[in-house]
Amino acid sequence: SAVLGLEIVLADGTLLDCLTSLRKDNTGVDLKQAFIGSEGILGLITRVALACPTAMSGVGLGLFSCSSFEKILSTMRLAR
Repeated sequence: SAVLGLEIVLADGTLLDCLTSLRKDNTGVDLKQAFIGSEGILGLITRVALACPTAMSGVGLGLFSCSSFEKILSTMRLAR
């Protein structure tokens, strides 16, 4: 998962600080996944620590549009 840590405000106003930069933490129960899947029922997520991988060099991205699926297939064959 790209989520490294969370800061959550509970219903009673308590601030729960689970922010960490550790990729793996075996110190106890992983509350992150419970709060991520709770849709705000367990508490409001106020801050998130994310792992953002660096872009690989030599990788490109292109966007194009075709009027039919057949034209997409022929264009992809030409691009190879």
